[in-house]
Amino acid sequence: MIEVQGGKKIDIAGGTRVTLQIDGVELKLNSKMIGQETAEFIAVKIDIVDATINSKLFEGNKVTVRYLQDDSVYGFETAIIAAIDKPSRLLFLNYPDKIFQVSLRKKKRFDCYLPCDLHIYDDKKKATLLDLSNSGARCMLPNLSRLGGSHPPELDQRYQLALKSPADDMPLLIPAKVVNFKIDQSLCQLGLAFEFDDEVLEARLKSLVEFLAIH
Repeated sequence: MIEVQGGKKIDIAGGTRVTLQIDGVELKLNSKMIGQETAEFIAVKIDIVDATINSKLFEGNKVTVRYLQDDSVYGFETAIIAAIDKPSRLLFLNYPDKIFQVSLRKKKRFDCYLPCDLHIYDDKKKATLLDLSNSGARCMLPNLSRLGGSHPPELDQRYQLALKSPADDMPLLIPAKVVNFKIDQSLCQLGLAFEFDDEVLEARLKSLVEFLAIH
């Protein structure tokens, strides 16, 4: 935890992408840091606002802010001071006195719940991604072997993990191998280690992990 003493400026540059969790709003809002007046307020610009969200932008409503910087996720709790819609939709937030920090290097995995497919040869299995890191993932799928379907997984078995990345709305296809698995009556969980041979793919995965970290 970082204490923000009186007169100390928060180390966050204008233009930094931040996410807002506003009380009464189910979805997290993407926004952008516009500026700050030390010890007084922070100003952020909201990308999209509909009627439901607009009704929650009142003075005093609580907001949790998260942003990524230097391989760490930072966050703080605050409240709305004011909202304006011209010339842009801006929120003015109370200046925080405490900021929480989580290092991406220390926190290896981030929880998620994303639909995915596991490809092996010509077979495709529907699965759910439960957590993700830069080096591996954990997936859950039905125990098809009990239904007379696919054979149980094996250690070092190779798969292609396919999913649509919410970070850029584009498909990802990641080579992986099974490093552990757990099977019960109805479900199978697979621990996967990624095997990269493409720097562009590795960079896109890193962007997805960073996206999950602040969402």
